[in-house]
Amino acid sequence: MFQFDILALIPQSLKRQAIDTTVDFVSEQAKKFLSDELSTKIKKLRSDAAFQAAFAEGLQRAADRFAAEYAVEDEDLVAALAADKTFFQNEEFQRALLAILKKPGVYLANEQEILAQSFDSVLPTRLNRERVNRAVIAFLKCLAEEVWNLPELRPAYELQFQRMTAEGIREQVNLQKVQLQATAALSADIRDALLQLTDAIAERKLLPGGDPLALPAPKKVYHNLPRPDYERFVGRKAELKQVGHLLLPQTRHFVVTIDGIGGIGKSALALEVAHSYLRHYDKLPEAERFEAIIWTSAKQTVLTGEGITLRSQSLRTLDDIFATIAITLEREDIPRARVEEQEELVRQALTRQRTLLIVDNLETVDDERVLAFIREAPDPTKIIVTTRHRLDIAYPVRLVGMEEADALTLIADEAKKKGVALTADAARRLYRRTGGVPLAIVWSVAQMGFGYNVEAVLTRLGQDTSDIAKFCFEGAVERIKNKPAYKLLLALSLFATDASREALG
Repeated sequence: MFQFDILALIPQSLKRQAIDTTVDFVSEQAKKFLSDELSTKIKKLRSDAAFQAAFAEGLQRAADRFAAEYAVEDEDLVAALAADKTFFQNEEFQRALLAILKKPGVYLANEQEILAQSFDSVLPTRLNRERVNRAVIAFLKCLAEEVWNLPELRPAYELQFQRMTAEGIREQVNLQKVQLQATAALSADIRDALLQLTDAIAERKLLPGGDPLALPAPKKVYHNLPRPDYERFVGRKAELKQVGHLLLPQTRHFVVTIDGIGGIGKSALALEVAHSYLRHYDKLPEAERFEAIIWTSAKQTVLTGEGITLRSQSLRTLDDIFATIAITLEREDIPRARVEEQEELVRQALTRQRTLLIVDNLETVDDERVLAFIREAPDPTKIIVTTRHRLDIAYPVRLVGMEEADALTLIADEAKKKGVALTADAARRLYRRTGGVPLAIVWSVAQMGFGYNVEAVLTRLGQDTSDIAKFCFEGAVERIKNKPAYKLLLALSLFATDASREALG
């Protein structure tokens, strides 16, 4: 087993700062819950010889624990850190350790905060920075956990920042009192102050509703999801199930495309999938959760009942995607880095948690680098792409018109929302006329809400100059102009019924 002689290697200044940081935190809790007098008594721990000895033993236990536990995962990194005599003098490591000790409720209750850090100056010759970061983070956690579980400190940490039942709180209080009483070397006034603090924190926790500031916040999910423009998501149960299966961590499908004609509901399906992961985060098995869900959209226009309007924001380049990722993951270092370094920083940021990245409306992206980035996205990232065209790098989920029952439900929902009275026959005619295309259904009911009767709306649906026709097909037609496919499309329009291959030449 590898040995870290941490007491010989750790700078005395860092040890002193670590002791002062933890003691100050506990004394502030005493000031908050009890009095300035008891807070002052607890501050005496800073110079208490018995506590300093216990603190040093905690540091050594943490080092031994890391060496034993992490060697199973990465023996080489443990050996490298053990051999690095300057490791504990590293400024990045020292800053991170003090930050975790200063805010245990933020860092230890929410591991995401620790994972957001990187340690480029630790073992700088190592190329695989992710391995180094993971090892340093594991060491930091061991140090913080062993320190905060010292009898003198545990009440301020465990009772406040660990979720427990009322019975669990009472049992923990009794246990901690026994342990505090057993610390014979601790001065009586400090011990008494810590016992009173233990009771005060427990009482606050046992109050109805407790102290919301004393509980760790739920684990944060980084996301920038827009709000859906529908009140409830209708239909597409098979497709939702299929996409969910493809996004499981054990599948080898890293990129999923949702493709189909304009207005078929690609963006809505992708957004519903994303919101479903967000809504059900606590109910999902831990391995299936996404700790980050990032939405990027290249959609340039939207269709409403009033017509086609331009979107205020849409991505055009890979740099736009990087900027969105940096903002969502709260990584200010990415936009500050040199342009040539940003892609690697983004990749590192994505690997720190299981991330779902959605690229909406890929066909309107101007930058060919986007496709290369999607193709080479780092594990464990999963990507959903919505597009009117299929990609050879992804598993396709093809959308067609909604089933009649689902389409009629959508028509009824929209009619109720717009105050439109529709007979069952009119609803079925609208379904057949739209082919179950969701956007066409929503647009048609919106037109009725503006005063157009059913017949007028059904007629407008067949006009090539209508907003719905332009929105669904104009972009696709523009892409094939001056190509043989465009001439073929024009030729097909001359046939009143289906055309054979022979007739088309």
